[in-house]
Amino acid sequence: MQTGSSSFYSAQEMQQFMQNSMFRALLDAMPIAVQVLRAVRDDSGSITDFLFVFSNTTADALQGKKLTGKQLHTHPGNAEADRLFIKFLEAAGQQQPLSFAYAHSTAAGVQWLDYTAQKFGDGVLVSYTAAVQRQAGQLPGENGVCSPVTQPFAGSRATPEAINENEHLLFAALESTLNHIQVFNAIRREDGNITDFQPVLSNKNTGQANGDTKGRKVSQTNPGIFTEGIFSKWVQVAETGNSIQFEQYYDHEGYSGWFEQAVVKMGDGVVVSTKDITERKLAEIALKESQYLLKSVFDTNLVGMAVHEAVFDAAGNITDFRIKIANRQLEQLTGRTNLEGKLYSEEYPGIKQTPVFEAMKRVVETGKPQELEYHYRHDGFDKHFLSMFIKFDGGLVATNLDITERKMNENQIKEQAAYISRITETVPDMISIVELSTRKYEFINTRTFTSEGFNTDELSAKPREELSQMIHPEDLHGLQAFFAKFYTMSDDEITHADYRARNNETESWRWFKVRGRVFKRNSEGVATHGLNVIQNITYQKEAEEKIAVLNKKLLHKNRELEAANAGIKTFTSIAANDYKETLKHLYTNLEFIISNEAKKLSDAGKANLRRAQSGIQKMKLLTDDIVNYLKIPSLDNVLADIDMNEILKTVINDLQDKIHSAGTVIEADPLPSLKGFPLLISLLFYHLLDNAIKFRKEDQPGLVHIGYKKLNNIHIDDAIPNMVYHRITVTDNGTGFNPVDGEKLFEIFYKPPQKKYRGSGIGLSICKRIMDIHHGFIQAESNEGNGAVFLCYFPAELPFSA
Repeated sequence: MQTGSSSFYSAQEMQQFMQNSMFRALLDAMPIAVQVLRAVRDDSGSITDFLFVFSNTTADALQGKKLTGKQLHTHPGNAEADRLFIKFLEAAGQQQPLSFAYAHSTAAGVQWLDYTAQKFGDGVLVSYTAAVQRQAGQLPGENGVCSPVTQPFAGSRATPEAINENEHLLFAALESTLNHIQVFNAIRREDGNITDFQPVLSNKNTGQANGDTKGRKVSQTNPGIFTEGIFSKWVQVAETGNSIQFEQYYDHEGYSGWFEQAVVKMGDGVVVSTKDITERKLAEIALKESQYLLKSVFDTNLVGMAVHEAVFDAAGNITDFRIKIANRQLEQLTGRTNLEGKLYSEEYPGIKQTPVFEAMKRVVETGKPQELEYHYRHDGFDKHFLSMFIKFDGGLVATNLDITERKMNENQIKEQAAYISRITETVPDMISIVELSTRKYEFINTRTFTSEGFNTDELSAKPREELSQMIHPEDLHGLQAFFAKFYTMSDDEITHADYRARNNETESWRWFKVRGRVFKRNSEGVATHGLNVIQNITYQKEAEEKIAVLNKKLLHKNRELEAANAGIKTFTSIAANDYKETLKHLYTNLEFIISNEAKKLSDAGKANLRRAQSGIQKMKLLTDDIVNYLKIPSLDNVLADIDMNEILKTVINDLQDKIHSAGTVIEADPLPSLKGFPLLISLLFYHLLDNAIKFRKEDQPGLVHIGYKKLNNIHIDDAIPNMVYHRITVTDNGTGFNPVDGEKLFEIFYKPPQKKYRGSGIGLSICKRIMDIHHGFIQAESNEGNGAVFLCYFPAELPFSA
């Protein structure tokens, strides 16, 4: 095999690379992304761009499109292309490979890729893998079986001689990956059964790890693969052609750890790509242990705590909360068990009759924490609670403290004396009355202050400067602002501040929340005394820090889930394309039978084959419609000001052949301009007009009218209150439908009974989904036989921006 310095290929060698079927099959079988780019130069010879001359299946899957034949600056966008161009230019101008991490923007978010680029002819050879999830292009299924990224190589047997002819081409690709890549030929008995494998090619990383394996069988170099069941998996791939990907713990031949292995059939053998994942596995084990510890801490908290996920309606309004986590203290506090996964309003129906529900909504919508004290007299309760709500991801964290006993004591105090009643109007903890100008304590709730470790006699005697020394330096400014606000507050206002202080018993800082109101004014109305209520919130602050850590972990998990969903979406698209190709072959084979075997078939047989072909056509149409329906959210992500008149003209022009053949006349009122997604609006008009043409009457010319009206308010459930809506109507004089079917029309695959029209019944479902994306509504009205009208309501202002 050649050394790394010989990987700078001529134009002729690059052409040979493009035409070498075995090499291309090997690269397509690799679970890493591999691309070859040729430099594009100007008249002065300077590189101005790069052209993708090859991109394997894994790379295309990661990027979401086929790249071969395209220039770098046409994919995926100018900003990203510029950053990659700089790196590729650097690699093309040096002898050593260049490694770097790169953030690739996808519909699901940002995906980090680990790149290696090195000079290759008049260009660069690039390989990369996803930094977090498994490689795109293969999705693990049941028992670790994966869908192959491409058809197994069907060429000649991968003999050492055949591979040696292409070693100088394979070298750059194999050496650019951090994985261990090996090619094996199967060793068979006379009966054809595989008994061993012979290595015929491996990259440098494999050689460094395993030493020289030339001429040695796998049973000699790695006998552990037989006892661990790995050998049988290789045999399965070699015999069936079905690629697999799996994770394995391995403790043999001096290696002890985890690895991830992808096995792909090649000739009468396999290509094996192995990646050491021991570090990741150990991190996963540590993560599980930390999550268990976190749950234990959550459950041992003496305050009732719960994590709630907000539940939204179609218009984006919060309608409920779902309990995601509830600690044991909350279950004991409320007498409820197995709360996780239940709706808040179902478990506590009376919650919407208290200020609690609105407070929870405000916290999610504004992101501002809120503390609420309330009396709950519903669902068998008669208790007072003090709750703190803090926004957390798509919901909030709630802490609940039963203060029923404390509130009962307050009521008793209120009945005993008006003076005590006024002091306890705010939440009673450490209570004091302070002379504002000198900060001298004129009243102190001795018992509470003492329980917190403060000497009340010393506090009353200390001057202002010594009291300041008990406060954390970083919080002095906040307390000064707290006392300054007394001079501008009304009697009904309450101000508050959080600060840290030290008592006489410990040197550690503890957190306190102080809430105050004006207690006394002089004859001129200037505040002279303040009433303060101070609460120890040290545990609350610690809980907030723990929740913040949990939030970061959950955010990381959400990103992993988004990446997994993106892979599933790619798999769905690939599966649909394979299905369509199968239907195409089936239809063609039936047509061949009819055309070439007609003399041998009866009339009934021919008719049955034609009916089968008709069924295949319907299945193909249904498959296309399903794929189009699933693609709707990703078709257009550019929110823009739309001239509806121009969109309508374009759609009518696209449908001109259908309109002319049907003899349909289309009329339209002037339409408004509004914000939306242009491609989706075009699709909406297309399906509505196509529907009107399709369901026309046979005995009279079709007439379609597009109308418009601006409405200040609409009476539709989930409509935004006091919102202006643009109503666009599509009215026809066709066959109409039964009014009872008005809502069913928008259900996917629904077709009106006793009406035989070509189609899958998905067009109006697409219309409804487009209106949902625009936060609008669509309705249908008709009397059967008297035409139909479809009403589309667009909000004048969308609750999102581009």
